[in-house]
Amino acid sequence: MNKNIVLLHQRHALKKFILALFLLCCFSNVMACYQPTIHDKYNFKNCSLAAEQGKAIAQYQLGLMYQRGKFVTKDYEQSAKWFLKAAEQGHEQSQVILGGMYSWGKIITNDYKQANEQSAKWYQKAAKQGNKFAQNSIGQRYAKGEGVQQDHDQALKWYTMAAEQGDMGSQYQLGLMYSNDKNITQDFEQAKKWFHKAAEQGNDKAQYQLGVQYANGQGVQQDHEQAEKWYTKAAKQGNTKARDWVVPIVKFREVQQKAHTGDAPAQLELGHLYLSGKGIQQDNEKAIKWYTKSAEQGNADAEALLGTFYVNGIVGRDKDYEQAMMWFTRAAEQGSAVGQFGLGAIYADGEGVQKDSKRAEKWFTKAGEQGNAAIQYAIGDLYFKGQMGKRDLKQAAKWFERAAEKGHPMAQASVALLYLSDDKIRRKNHVKAHLYLTLAVSNWDMSKKEDRKILKAIKTGLERLEQQMTSAQLDKAEEMTSEWMAVHKTKDAS
Repeated sequence: MNKNIVLLHQRHALKKFILALFLLCCFSNVMACYQPTIHDKYNFKNCSLAAEQGKAIAQYQLGLMYQRGKFVTKDYEQSAKWFLKAAEQGHEQSQVILGGMYSWGKIITNDYKQANEQSAKWYQKAAKQGNKFAQNSIGQRYAKGEGVQQDHDQALKWYTMAAEQGDMGSQYQLGLMYSNDKNITQDFEQAKKWFHKAAEQGNDKAQYQLGVQYANGQGVQQDHEQAEKWYTKAAKQGNTKARDWVVPIVKFREVQQKAHTGDAPAQLELGHLYLSGKGIQQDNEKAIKWYTKSAEQGNADAEALLGTFYVNGIVGRDKDYEQAMMWFTRAAEQGSAVGQFGLGAIYADGEGVQKDSKRAEKWFTKAGEQGNAAIQYAIGDLYFKGQMGKRDLKQAAKWFERAAEKGHPMAQASVALLYLSDDKIRRKNHVKAHLYLTLAVSNWDMSKKEDRKILKAIKTGLERLEQQMTSAQLDKAEEMTSEWMAVHKTKDAS
């Protein structure tokens, strides 16, 4: 009895072995395909046979071989052929790769629109199967309207699906959409949520944006320490925007602490930071608040700035000549050149006070004697244009030349104009005119786009002047220019 049972078990085991052997033979081609061995040609051959039999995984692997040149010569056309066969059977990764091949131009077509549509088609198929990379890619296409009708709601939907699976790029894009996209409802709390998730994964752009939100109190309690933390993380990864903010935000925190203790210079500097938006969100009202606190403690620079704001009606202030007069007077009496110039300008214009040329000249002279080139040029310009009453070219020349000596380009151009006009103040002198026009061009600040038209006019004037000059005059002008630059280079060095 026991012997019969043993024989029965042996026969049953033999049947299982034969069945397993049969199955192994049936699927050996497929197994050889996705279990690579060192026998490259054998692996490629078996993968090809399995792919021809319609096995999607084999078609996918064969597509990879042709794409990468693995076991076979690289061939994108063959690669696309096999990815397409697998993709049509619903193979998710093949669908993703096809979407990419159409997008990256690996599938040759002369129809750009069709390529975009095919790319979107395959990304969408893979996205519907839950592939987060495809979800991100179709989200991008809906956002830009590439291969599909632009649809921000669809973009939001697919980005969200990918982001919830941990896709870092989609998390960052969601943050941008919720904070900046005008086509959806702005929601800084949602933006912060997704920026934070991407930032935690190391996305430097998300880290920078998170720093911005903490610095400005967008969707979070304003927290400069947190802003500094995220800016620093982004900067360490080479994010240049974040790098530009790290130093200002540290400085802002230090200045803010001093300002709150009543330190007048710190209050002035805090006003500057709010006005410029360095290290903090730009805020004119807060700038005025801190300038006023500093001015009320007698800081002359703050007083002069407030006068400027009120007289010009800038930085959120209405024109108020009474306030301007008060602040300029306080600053001027403390020796502020800006305050003195501002006070002179009020008396010269007669805005809010009785026009008084003598008082205007008194304060202009005090301001100009302090050596500020911009103020000296401005005074010269007032005399040149007759805004002090009668046009006074002698006074204009005096102040233009003082400013020109300090390298002020507009003053140098103005002096050149005087040397070309032959108005008995400066005899016509082409050589000196050439000197000052050349200096004006060399000292011009190219960062100011609005001044480039003036520079172009100066260059044109210089070219026309050279056509009127003799060779001897040009040589003399060049010699004088070299001497001037050498002298002033020495002064700067000392």
